[in-house]
Amino acid sequence: MRIPKDEEGRVCEKDVFVIPLIEHKTRVDYDVAMQLLRYMAVIWYDYKKQQEVIKEGSSRRKAFRYPPIVPIVYYEGRASWTADMHLTDRIDLNSVDGLVEYIPDFTYKVVRVHEYRNEDLKKKHNEMSLVMMLNRIQSPEDYTEFLKSTKGYLDEIYSKTSEDIRRVYQDVLWTLFQKMNVPAEEAREKLAEMEESGMGSLFADMEKMDIQAERLNTKLAKEEADAAKKALTEFNQRLEESKQELIKSSSKMNTVFSQLVFLCQSENLSREETIACLQKRYKLDAEDAVSAVEHFWNHL
Repeated sequence: MRIPKDEEGRVCEKDVFVIPLIEHKTRVDYDVAMQLLRYMAVIWYDYKKQQEVIKEGSSRRKAFRYPPIVPIVYYEGRASWTADMHLTDRIDLNSVDGLVEYIPDFTYKVVRVHEYRNEDLKKKHNEMSLVMMLNRIQSPEDYTEFLKSTKGYLDEIYSKTSEDIRRVYQDVLWTLFQKMNVPAEEAREKLAEMEESGMGSLFADMEKMDIQAERLNTKLAKEEADAAKKALTEFNQRLEESKQELIKSSSKMNTVFSQLVFLCQSENLSREETIACLQKRYKLDAEDAVSAVEHFWNHL
């Protein structure tokens, strides 16, 4: 591991951020590596602008470094992921020799939702695990398994999640209701009730699923499936945008929190004073403020 040093060779004590970049896919996309590259460039450019606001000219210094980005493809399809795993696989390097060293390259991690069982996901005990469990529901059998494996788990996770994640849940559930042929008005009512009674109550009285895919052997069913496919594509686009915004928001807040902790340390404030400052400025509860300060205090 390389120890970061400043321009005079002194060891730099600073927090290091690793940014997860999550791209959502429902089918294999052979150009995903190039898409991830564009997103990574935007994230690094945004980081540079933030640092320049904090200290003008900082990005031009020799010691300036961009945070690492870990690209992840969140894949819901049942078929195998067959896209190339490296950016250079999308570049024609066979035409001219000696160009490999001039081409940037990276790989990415593929998370296949159907490789996980609900029981395995429950052990993660986080918001993303519940999103993955909901996305796994593709058939009546999946739905039955979901109900059996999530008793008590739904409300436990949902009650602790943030408003941004709750909106992601609502988008995922809206698509699930479409699969179940739940009328739009009824679906809206159920989502509204969920805000008051919790997610567990949402599934308490749900009848057996009526999956459109079960009737694909008829012409009418195929027309319905095509319409559902279009609606699902539109939803996936909205979900992708929501996830990207969530990632950017989380990254920015971590940057802000670390900067505030650094300033408090520079002013010789105690941990308790720093926690109080964080609570007051960003309206955090005590537990979140303590967690943020403890995370950054010894890394700055």
